[in-house]
Amino acid sequence: MPSISINSFPNWLYMKVLLLLFIMIISLTSCYTFKMDIGKGAPKTNTQTVHKKKWYLLWGLAPLNTADAKKMAKGAANYTIKSQVNILDILIGLPTAYFLRSETVSVKKQFVPKVAKPQKQVVIKKTKTPSAIDSTKHNIR
Repeated sequence: MPSISINSFPNWLYMKVLLLLFIMIISLTSCYTFKMDIGKGAPKTNTQTVHKKKWYLLWGLAPLNTADAKKMAKGAANYTIKSQVNILDILIGLPTAYFLRSETVSVKKQFVPKVAKPQKQVVIKKTKTPSAIDSTKHNIR
């Protein structure tokens, strides 16, 4: 009975199998969304959303930066965190075979308009300026 080894395959067939395997592995990647409400969550209207990208190396094993949702919420008691990988994140990872990949973190909270601080009134005091020649101080004859 003849034995079959990798060397018995034609080179072009071997390359096609590897390419097909690579495409299948890459295509297993998909978009996902993870959503979490803190407190009562963000209200339905009058909201503000803050976005930040998280970057990873080594297929997600080594984070390059963090996205702290508490800092992004800036002290809000009720907010919603959404962490997602969308099509843009997939397109960023594809050329590097996900060696470098990204994820988008969004924090949605109630919009609080900035209140303008009342400006201090500046009072300008007028002072007398001496004239060029003051006849009372100088004896001019």
